[in-house]
Amino acid sequence: MITPAASELSQEWVTKTELMTYVRCPYTYSLLHRGELDPADLFDDFILDLIAQGQEFHDRVDAMAPTIELTSVEELDELLAQGTIILHPPLLFNVELKIYGMPDGIDPQGGALWPIEYKSHKDVQPHDEIELAFYWLLLAPRRTKGTDDPRGLMVLRRDGEPYPVEVAIPPHRIAQVTSYLALVRQARITPMEPRLCRCHVCTGVRRDEVLQSVTARRHVSLLFGVGREYEKALSDLGVHDYLDLLEWDPGALAAALRQAGLRRCSPSMAERWQHHARAYREGSAQFFGAPPPVGDGFIVLDLEYLTQPFGERVWLAGTVVAKGFGPPLVHQLWADDTDADEQSLLEDLGRLLDTHPQLPIVTWAGRGADLPATRRAAGRLGTKDPLAGRNHCDLYVWAQRSFRLPASGLGLKGLAEYFAFPRNSNVTGGMEAQGLYLRMRDESGRSRQDTKQQLLDYNRDDLDSTLALTRELKALASPQENR
Repeated sequence: MITPAASELSQEWVTKTELMTYVRCPYTYSLLHRGELDPADLFDDFILDLIAQGQEFHDRVDAMAPTIELTSVEELDELLAQGTIILHPPLLFNVELKIYGMPDGIDPQGGALWPIEYKSHKDVQPHDEIELAFYWLLLAPRRTKGTDDPRGLMVLRRDGEPYPVEVAIPPHRIAQVTSYLALVRQARITPMEPRLCRCHVCTGVRRDEVLQSVTARRHVSLLFGVGREYEKALSDLGVHDYLDLLEWDPGALAAALRQAGLRRCSPSMAERWQHHARAYREGSAQFFGAPPPVGDGFIVLDLEYLTQPFGERVWLAGTVVAKGFGPPLVHQLWADDTDADEQSLLEDLGRLLDTHPQLPIVTWAGRGADLPATRRAAGRLGTKDPLAGRNHCDLYVWAQRSFRLPASGLGLKGLAEYFAFPRNSNVTGGMEAQGLYLRMRDESGRSRQDTKQQLLDYNRDDLDSTLALTRELKALASPQENR
């Protein structure tokens, strides 16, 4: 095996890290490659904590396996031929594809050479498949059989312990990686323009610059539901400006996108994009569905809970009881990290809701978050689910189907910002809130109380925003009801 010279590696060669940086955000990769972004700005503190936890898990898995010291690539080939599983192989190269790197390990599999990757999450993610596909291609020059059935091994973390999972690498992932390699190299030559993206760079470090650029270009990523795949397909059809969408018949656009491989695209989806484009063009809300199914009385609900890989625990339930124009009644139920506390929280929440049986519960995205969280918690603890059988309105689901604003996305915090609802907490989101809760378990005294108050304030902000947004949307939609 010929090892490329260092000068060659700086030109066309691509690593897995570079590939995945591009996959997550081409604009970020472009900035990094041109030296216009400090690598330290890639992640916020919470993600850095996750990375540290992942490294800790990685080290623990390593400690459970026998150590094999390799002095050369030739020695690697000999051990693989003997059927020895290798962890931390030396730097490997695929000269034809001009890629290089080191998988976490290699399982010989009789010459098939399955790449091994450690991940500290519970289930295989799409990005995991892309990484395995990269390493499958990296190992191709050394493979002696099994090329028609690409596979790899993921060592995941389940219940805190390593859990190996065999992963079939779909053919489209192999094709994706090959395509991405060309795009990475192109991004080194041609600076990438930004699109709306949820990465830390686009939402934080370069937020104002990104918003200014996409707004000036009327970029289609401003439209709710237009992700990168749809954006590319629309671009291939000549739709670069969201106002271009208004020239299309929705049925014809959906058919063209399905022909391009986006099978889930429907005329109604294209119509919703057009409604959003009109909201931008006219600078006003566009209602195209039924009005919010909420009267003057309702209960706003917002939960905070742990998700994998951090555990399972509903630790804060906030409610606001709103009746007409009277003062809202706020309740926040807290649970420390014990089963007994969590069960008390669920029972107290059930009793609180029972005192207002006629009022519907209003959440923002609760169907996919809050309701499953209490259902799982009740099942774990063997107690009654306080939300089961309640009259529930998920305003986020309604919003997806019924209205658009001249603003990107339908996230609660983004809409609160659009309507200028005050928010006092400096906690950026649910993931950071989980991190604070986990940290609080090791705190005591004033420090613990301060962290707890931070989390209560964060939950109260979401309650207040949901309450204000419910009333605002009802008022905006009221002319629709009179038509």
